[in-house]
Amino acid sequence: MALESSSQEQQQTYSDHFSSDYDGSFLDDSDMDSSGDEEITSPTSEEKVLMSLIKMGYTEEEASIAIERCGLSSSLLELTDFLSAA
Repeated sequence: MALESSSQEQQQTYSDHFSSDYDGSFLDDSDMDSSGDEEITSPTSEEKVLMSLIKMGYTEEEASIAIERCGLSSSLLELTDFLSAA
């Protein structure tokens, strides 16, 4: 019987280590410093395409013209073909 009670005590100790007294969520950011009113936004698809073309060596103006003429739904391949032909 002593072994059984010892085993039960160990299980209780292990479960106590894994239980939490914190009722909040890990995703709760209400206590974070929010002194700035600046909103963080992810880039739009047009901005992503524009950045990709700029990384390829095209100027922002060239990339913008290609996106405007070919359309935002165009692939990078189509846009680079347009820029090469221009």
